[in-house]
Amino acid sequence: FLGLYRHRDWKYVLSRYRNLFFRDGPGDYLSSQLSATLAGLLLRLWIFRRISTAQAIPFIAAVTGTLTTWVARHVSSSPPPPSQPQPRLGRFQASFHIDDRLPRWPDTTAAGILRFGDLFGTASCAFGGTLSGAERGMDLMGCIVMATVTAVGGGTTRDFCIGHENGMTKRAFWMAEPEYIYLSWITSALTFFCWNPLAEKFRLSADDPWNFWWDAVGQGSFCCVGAMNGIRAGLDPPLAALCGMMSGAFGGLIRDVISRHPVRILHAHAEVYALPPYCGSLAYLAVRSLGAPLPLRIAAGFVTCVSLRA
Repeated sequence: FLGLYRHRDWKYVLSRYRNLFFRDGPGDYLSSQLSATLAGLLLRLWIFRRISTAQAIPFIAAVTGTLTTWVARHVSSSPPPPSQPQPRLGRFQASFHIDDRLPRWPDTTAAGILRFGDLFGTASCAFGGTLSGAERGMDLMGCIVMATVTAVGGGTTRDFCIGHENGMTKRAFWMAEPEYIYLSWITSALTFFCWNPLAEKFRLSADDPWNFWWDAVGQGSFCCVGAMNGIRAGLDPPLAALCGMMSGAFGGLIRDVISRHPVRILHAHAEVYALPPYCGSLAYLAVRSLGAPLPLRIAAGFVTCVSLRA
């Protein structure tokens, strides 16, 4: 409004807003500002009796409606995206390769087989989380929550700590790949309703060796996937291996805290649980530094983790 009173030339006012329009990006907010400026200019002319009331009111309404309609048709109403803070890239970023990624779904390639192991480990963790919740007397909803935090809690913690990947904000992986959440829910519901009848019929127990090996296979896959995420984030090898450890062990940590069990990775009275995925991630990174192809990297990380668990 100061500009309106300082400059009587309406072309000057429009040129000021035209520069703002093309510099900062358009939107509904800018449309309202343009409309308000023209309305204020016409109001000023009316105050000084340059135009009559009968001329001012219809013209203000027409200009406002025309501007709003034009901006809505020709310009996106969303504000310009905020600039993302650039992360400090470690020395490991220079050796980034595009093959440190997985396909969306399992296939016959080494990366596709690792994706299958990742999904299999998710179901295995959801199974264990459901049994842990059932031991504490939780209902179906409680068991589903326990299964979900066990299955995706490690990867979520990893993504939260990484924060950014290649200059872009990194969301939790299951937001872009919701099949992990759905798999956890389905596995938990099936376990909740079917475990007791099947256990009685086939004399199954959660302490059977097959359950241990299922968990070991999942953890071996998780450590490789976590190491890949650390590589893509440009972290140094020890920190990238820490991402693998988070992926493989922190879901169980969250499960134990919620269910009030002794935290498994802090009490090694039964087995060492956090060290195998860390060593597996280090093995993946070590073989990668030698220039080995992706199948050998995955095999090194997976075998190292599972061997230490055994």
